[in-house]
Amino acid sequence: MYKQSGVEWLGDIPSGWEPILLQDVKQRIHSAQYEALRTVNKEIIGLYWDIGKMIVDRQKKHGWGKSIVETLAKDLQTEFSGMQGFSPQNLWYMRQFYDEYHKNANLQSLVGEISWTKHLIIMAKWAKMECCPHFPFHFPPFVTTNEKSSRFQMKGANYGNSK
Repeated sequence: MYKQSGVEWLGDIPSGWEPILLQDVKQRIHSAQYEALRTVNKEIIGLYWDIGKMIVDRQKKHGWGKSIVETLAKDLQTEFSGMQGFSPQNLWYMRQFYDEYHKNANLQSLVGEISWTKHLIIMAKWAKMECCPHFPFHFPPFVTTNEKSSRFQMKGANYGNSK
């Protein structure tokens, strides 16, 4: 037995310890990365929920029309030039997201569990399903009738009908 840097060594290090330690450390790193991503996702979804709520509430309170979203988007893009996600289209989605999900208490507790992209896919698919008119999702005002009847695309990825 000897001491080095305040650590007592009682004997030889067992053979094969490196792969086991490495595996345990890698597993812990992956777990921390996953939890960090979940936390970030919940915060982003919460932010988008709050922005949507602010838009809905102010439009109702002040009788504002569609132009407020375009103006807000322009101002946010100027203020937060290094960030993405504040386009007029995305602000309309935030508004729609809040407006539709807040009506269902069961959904409110679950919204942070999936990504923003998945919420967009869900809203687009349900909006296109004419067989389910009772479902509350609607296309935002900038989506034309032609876009509603054709394959709905956002940023190069197909949402809506699947092949």
